Amino acid sequence: MTQADTVVPDGVQGYDRYAYVNNNPINATDPTGHRNCEEDGYGCYVDNTVTIGPNPNPSKSFDTKELFNQLLPNLSPADLRNAAANADNVALGIDTGAEAGSVVGTVGGAILGDLLIPGGGTLGGAAAGYVMAQTFDKVPSLASNLVSSVATSASILADLKTGETGISGTLNTSDGFNLDANIHESSNSQISYTLTALGWTSPVSETSLLIQKVAVLNDEARLPSFIKDLYPKFSMDINISIP
Repeated sequence: MTQADTVVPDGVQGYDRYAYVNNNPINATDPTGHRNCEEDGYGCYVDNTVTIGPNPNPSKSFDTKELFNQLLPNLSPADLRNAAANADNVALGIDTGAEAGSVVGTVGGAILGDLLIPGGGTLGGAAAGYVMAQTFDKVPSLASNLVSSVATSASILADLKTGETGISGTLNTSDGFNLDANIHESSNSQISYTLTALGWTSPVSETSLLIQKVAVLNDEARLPSFIKDLYPKFSMDINISIP
């Protein structure tokens, strides 16, 4: 219900006690309902003090396992590992084809060299054929590395969802800043990204094919134990405290 101001302000506008802050709402306020608060006098003080108390929950825990399971609830670790294995097999097929082309180029070069230089052109022709084959292999090699990178991403994501790889810990802000965390990484994750890195840096199709074969064996859990022993599960605790 509209109510007239109990304090009549100065000026012509003041006679209309139903007018809000002398009809000047842009530059003035009336929090008490009695008068323009821009004028000194009774009823113009409002306590706007904001009291900030202690954080009711200063400690927060976090775990990348929970995070990735919430972000990707419909992708199970098993699905991701199957996807990684399928992608690595595709990459292996590409590398096998590239290697076959390298063999054909080398043999073809040797035959052509022997025809051009009977008795002395075989070795030179084979070398020339091999170099040309490796040049043409750059495109399939790029495709293989891209596909194997997808496989590695899927494999590591599976480890993140199972918690074998990830970061977990507690952040406490009740007395400054205190972070306690553990970074851990599975043997599978380490092997996966190491093989992918080696694949990208491989200069010839032969080594790329060998690396991809090892990647497939890792996906199928048939990797020799002496290789897995080179990559034990990694775990490191960290603590950061700022008063």
